[in-house]
Amino acid sequence: MELTKSRIKLISKISNKDCAIKGPCQIYNEKHKISGTEVSIILTL
Repeated sequence: MELTKSRIKLISKISNKDCAIKGPCQIYNEKHKISGTEVSIILTL
């Protein structure tokens, strides 16, 4: 996760636009068991 944060920070600096990471958030299936993790990368165009 630290590597991803560093990359987003670099992209933001180079492009002079806001970038952010939201998450990680657990994803659950119908049986309420963890089925994955969601991380959203928000880029301003």
